Amino acid sequence: MENDSKKTILFIRHYTDVDALFKILRNGLRFSKPSSNWQDKNDKWALDRYQKLRRNNKDVFVLCFCDGIGNIHHWDAFGHKGDKWKNKKHKIKCYIKIDKVKFTEYLHSIGYQLVEVEYPILTKIQTDYATNIVEKLPYLKRSEYSVEHELRIVAEFDHDDSSHYLPIRSFVHSITLSMDATSSEYKQIKQELIKEFALSSKQITHSGVYNSPKWQNTIEQLL
Repeated sequence: MENDSKKTILFIRHYTDVDALFKILRNGLRFSKPSSNWQDKNDKWALDRYQKLRRNNKDVFVLCFCDGIGNIHHWDAFGHKGDKWKNKKHKIKCYIKIDKVKFTEYLHSIGYQLVEVEYPILTKIQTDYATNIVEKLPYLKRSEYSVEHELRIVAEFDHDDSSHYLPIRSFVHSITLSMDATSSEYKQIKQELIKEFALSSKQITHSGVYNSPKWQNTIEQLL
């Protein structure tokens, strides 16, 4: 049974859509620059400010994960919507569940750190972050976003190094598609994933966040 308590996290998740999922499994996770499309403009501001304060002539890139249950509906609310209804099948939300221990060990071996984002209230920032605020900047978000349980890899690359990828396929535990996918879309996507990446049927699931017969039946038995 999965244990998602803070002390014994076994898995982390990376949220994306089906179109990007196939690219990620083929090529790896791509670091991205802070984007004006991010919903939390304060978040982008903090990363841009960090880059300027470092004064090392490098750009800041990030990769984002979640270490809680982190249901898709939470991340869908916080994330960039993009062309959600264009080519709908490929914009279906999903998450990749990753073996945290193996992935973290790999990151350490190549010089990266997976760091928990902190969500302090402003008064705590004023009292507790005065001496190390610059180094904390990439990992600070407003307290209103604490439900994300976000972790980040923050990296700095030369200006002309606009693409950098981390291999992910060997760390994948499972993949969950959101309820945006109809039953037929889910079956088709599942077959494509199994065929191209040799995943097992049990590794690909359909989220029951919005409609869970198992949850309903459990309560029904008690009524």
